Amino acid sequence: MSNSDQTVSPTKLTTYVECPRRYEFQHDLGIESPPNRERYKNRGIVYHETIAEVCNEATESAETEQLVERARRRFEPIWRRECSPGAYKTRSHYEYDRKLTLKGIETYFQNGPGVEHARHSIATEFTIETTYKRAHVSGRIDNVVETDEGLMLIDYKGNLKNMISSRTAGELSRHLDGETYRPKIVKSAVQAAVYLEGLRDSELYAEGMELSFVYYGILHDQEAISTEDGIVPQVSGQGRDVTNICLDNHGTIWQLIREAYQGIRTWNFNPEPWPKIYQSACGECDYKQMCPDFLGEEVKSE
Repeated sequence: MSNSDQTVSPTKLTTYVECPRRYEFQHDLGIESPPNRERYKNRGIVYHETIAEVCNEATESAETEQLVERARRRFEPIWRRECSPGAYKTRSHYEYDRKLTLKGIETYFQNGPGVEHARHSIATEFTIETTYKRAHVSGRIDNVVETDEGLMLIDYKGNLKNMISSRTAGELSRHLDGETYRPKIVKSAVQAAVYLEGLRDSELYAEGMELSFVYYGILHDQEAISTEDGIVPQVSGQGRDVTNICLDNHGTIWQLIREAYQGIRTWNFNPEPWPKIYQSACGECDYKQMCPDFLGEEVKSE
């Protein structure tokens, strides 16, 4: 497949939105990010895979405690496989993160919507692929749940920080017009729009079904509590339905997707808008010490 025909994931599209040069390093050149970033990625793999396994085995009559106990059993081997103590400053940090992640999963099933999601899940890690507005996009939906009206798509996150909301939806058009720079808000809108469009082209969709998209923050609110047994985490999750936001901003979101897709397929990796990228994104970038744009800016500043 040539670059002009390539299928692009929401992750790649939004990396390009954040900084085309970062896309070049990460996805075109394939330079790996440092290990400290992997810790958070691996923790995400753990709660994604644990929830998927529980949902895949659940029946419509599954009881809460049955699902929680199944999650506990599935969690431990996945955690040991994905997360290494060497990625943490101390063994205590490693153990606390393990407890935090497990607590988030338990809370999702005990006090959150996890039981209903599991009982009515019809697919996990479901792959979609679609072509819309001449952009070939693909991705994997964490969970597809059957509802009375149709299908609900769920994407699990650590928290809902920087996820699109009714309050921030206006930033999409301002970002498109170059008035502001909000790549993280754009990222969540792009992902939701791609998955909603992709599911319509899948075998799971039937004419007349209503589709909804929910981001669910497994570890959205968390607090460390001191007890006689040491520090223990308290966690609560939170969901956010962004369906109406995607519908109300459909044209803007897909224009953002098309512009990023066009930049990727033509190998245009010049970082624009550079002043805003430099001010807002370079500080957290894993590749800044090898980036000629960043280093050139730093030399000018000296």
